[in-house]
Order: sequence, then C-alpha cells, then structure tokens
Amino acid sequence: MRIASNNFLPVFSLLALVASGSVWFLILSQAIGFLIGIIVMIVFSFFIIRWGFLVFRSAGELLGLKKRKQIMAVSLIAALALVEIFWTLSFLPFSFFILGGIFSITFVIVFNILKEYFKRQQENALVSLKEIGFYRFLKKNITIAVILIIILISISPWLPPKAF
Repeated sequence: MRIASNNFLPVFSLLALVASGSVWFLILSQAIGFLIGIIVMIVFSFFIIRWGFLVFRSAGELLGLKKRKQIMAVSLIAALALVEIFWTLSFLPFSFFILGGIFSITFVIVFNILKEYFKRQQENALVSLKEIGFYRFLKKNITIAVILIIILISISPWLPPKAF
C-alpha cells in the first residue's frame, strides 16, 4: 500500500484511533497486561512516526532530516513522548474509544508540529523560528488540539464505579 504525503495524516490518525482504542479495550478487559499494552504502543508509535517521516522525506517535503539515523532518533523520542501521554491518559475514567480519540488527536498534533518544525528549520536555516511564524503555527495547533480534547471530554460519559 502506497501512502502519499497529502493523505498520511487522515489515514494514520484513524489508524492511531483504532490501535490505541483496541489496546485500551484489551487492557480494560484484562486480556493483556498494562505493560504489554505500553510496549505495543511504543512499537506502534515508533513505526508510524518513522513511516510518516519517510513518506514526507520521499515526497521532498521534509528536508531537515537527511539521514535515516536522524529519522530513527526523532521517531524514537516522539514515540516515547507519545507513550508517556498514553500512560497518563490511562488514568482518566473514560471509555476506551474516548481515550483512543484523545490519543489520536495528540498523535496528529505532535506529528504535524514535528514535521513543520523540521521543514521550516531546513528552509530558513539562518532565520529564527519566531520570524518564520513557527510559534504562530504552534499556538494554532495546540489551540485546536485543546478544543477538540475538551469537546471529547465534555461529551463522554464517565465510567461507572465497579461493583465488588
């Protein structure tokens, strides 16, 4: 399956929703342990972010990461950061599909910010990030993410307490 750079984010945001929701469902139903779920999400996040950087690099849009080792390092750091968010979200008392939605929003925003950062840094190597408008882009993406997450949290029911 060939993924182009213009449809990467919609396709893999849905994949992140399905994967994280499935892992949380398996964790909540006690089919797998929490640590196994964390390991699955580390591997999933790493490969998807790495694949995304390679897709954008092959399309010529992400020129800041020239070597595969740089892509591997950035992908690993981003995957570990996303798994930390996954772990933190696990303590929220929401159902698995709401947690998956919050994770997929976070996944898309983190990947979009990283992609734009390396793209703008390469295009304007001698100009500061403030002058090229990266901070405005960052504020816009974080604001959109916060609004979407607040909407998801406001429409979701809380999990009922377990009866003993």
